[in-house]
Amino acid sequence: MLITTARELAELGISYNKSAVQWLFHNKILTKGQRFSHRARQVALKVCRENRDRGEFCLLVEDGNLLTLWRQIGSIQPVDSSPASDQSIFLLPDRRIARA
Repeated sequence: MLITTARELAELGISYNKSAVQWLFHNKILTKGQRFSHRARQVALKVCRENRDRGEFCLLVEDGNLLTLWRQIGSIQPVDSSPASDQSIFLLPDRRIARA
């Protein structure tokens, strides 16, 4: 389980796209899950812990007043180890692709 903020991602060079429905993040294919208000932070952490206990990777991203749960649905093997192979790619609701 990993918890981060959109700001921390930006500091790492990743432009977080909250409109995305899927995300390629460090060779993990993530799909957008539930969104939680800050008041429901403990619930979000519990859901993420439950996923982790089942052996699933999940990521909570805090952006503004919301926490978004991203769940791993697959992974890819990089073709090479160049920095470009580890960039973030977002799939938007209209099926367009956005690169970070």
